[in-house]
Amino acid sequence: MGAMERHIGIEQELFLVDVEGAPADRADEFLARCREMEEQVSSLRRERLKKLERETEKA
Repeated sequence: MGAMERHIGIEQELFLVDVEGAPADRADEFLARCREMEEQVSSLRRERLKKLERETEKA
């Protein structure tokens, strides 16, 4: 495949490795931590939006 034929897709492969560079079977743990972080960020966004709505109502 030439450089002009390459396409960037949404999918990306991710390989988790240990400190020595050997493949690690910890993808489920990694994804769970990503989901936890996403939920925390979403929660903060909801809180900020509510705060902005209250401030807008007061104005």
